[in-house]
Amino acid sequence: MNLVQGDVIKIHKFNELIYREFCQIERKFYESAVSHQGVSEAIDSSNLFTVKGIGDEIWILCAVAEQDIPGVGCKLIDASIQVATQSVSLWATQNEDDPRFDRNFDYGKVEPIRSPIKIFVDVVGHASNLGRVRDEGLMTTIPGLLKAFHGREPTPLEIARVARRLCLSSYEPIGWSAFHEFRTDYIGHEIDRFFRTTKAAIPGTVTIGASLAHKMGLMFQPLKHGIHGAFTSSNMPLMGGFPADPVHARIRTFEADQLKGIGYAYDTYTLFGPRSLNGIYVMMAADRKNGIPVMPYDDTEVLIPPGIVQELATEIVKRQKRIENL
Repeated sequence: MNLVQGDVIKIHKFNELIYREFCQIERKFYESAVSHQGVSEAIDSSNLFTVKGIGDEIWILCAVAEQDIPGVGCKLIDASIQVATQSVSLWATQNEDDPRFDRNFDYGKVEPIRSPIKIFVDVVGHASNLGRVRDEGLMTTIPGLLKAFHGREPTPLEIARVARRLCLSSYEPIGWSAFHEFRTDYIGHEIDRFFRTTKAAIPGTVTIGASLAHKMGLMFQPLKHGIHGAFTSSNMPLMGGFPADPVHARIRTFEADQLKGIGYAYDTYTLFGPRSLNGIYVMMAADRKNGIPVMPYDDTEVLIPPGIVQELATEIVKRQKRIENL
C-alpha cells in the first residue's frame, strides 16, 4: 500500500502476485500428500476436501477411517512439515520494468513481501454439516424476491445467478430440471476447539492437537531444553520433512480460560524437522548480516531457539555418518 498510492490496478496486481505464490504452496502440499515417495503411504486425493479459503488461509479436510488415522496422520505431518518451510516471498516495486533490458532503469521504492507458512492439524470426529439447512431455508425465497423486484416470474438463470451470489447451493438449470450441489457448513464443539487452538500454529512448523496425537498413538519423550522426541506407537521415531528427519516437538497446553467456550485445557504439539528448520535460521542469520529484510519467524525463534535446533541438526548428521561408516 505504501507503493501503490491508491492505484487500484497496482493493488490488484500485487494481491494477485501474493495469492499466486500462496496457491503454489498449496499445490506443493497436495503433491506431497498424494506422493508414493517419502516416509508414509500416499493419501487418495479424493479424500481431500477444501471447505473454504479465506484470503491467505485455507481449511482442508481429509476423510479417513478410524483405523487409518495413524498412517494418514504420518503422511499429513510429513507433507505439512515440507510445506511449512515454504513462504510467500517477493519484492513489490513502485515502477514496472520494461520488457526491454535497461541497466539504468529506476525501480523507485521497493517493499519486501515476506510471509511464512504455518499449519495446524487435528482430528474432528463429530461435527454437524448444516449447509443444507441454510440452502433449503433460503433457496425457496429467491423466486419471490425476484418476482417482487421485476414484477414477473423469474427465469431459472436469474434464480441460479442470485443463488450463487448468496453462496447457496450451486443451482444449475438443466432442461426442465435443476442440479443441486449443497454447500458444506460444519459446526460443533470440535470445530470450535479446532479454530480456538489454531492460535498455537507458528511459522516454519506444524502444530497438531492432542486429539490427533492420541488417535495416532504418538509418544513424546523429553530430550533437552523443553524439546521432545516424537515416536509412533511402535516406538519408532516419527519421520517427516525434507530432508526426512526424526520429528521433534515443543508441547504447549492451553488452559480453559484461554479457549473461549471450550471449558477444558487442551494440549498442542509444535512439530519440526531439525535440519529444515535450521536451514531457515541459517538463512535468517545471513540476511541479517547482509542487511536484507528477514522473514518474520520471531515467534518460532522464541519457542524453539536457533541454538537448540542447530545442536539437534548436528546430532542427526553425526548419527547418519556413523551409520554410513558401519
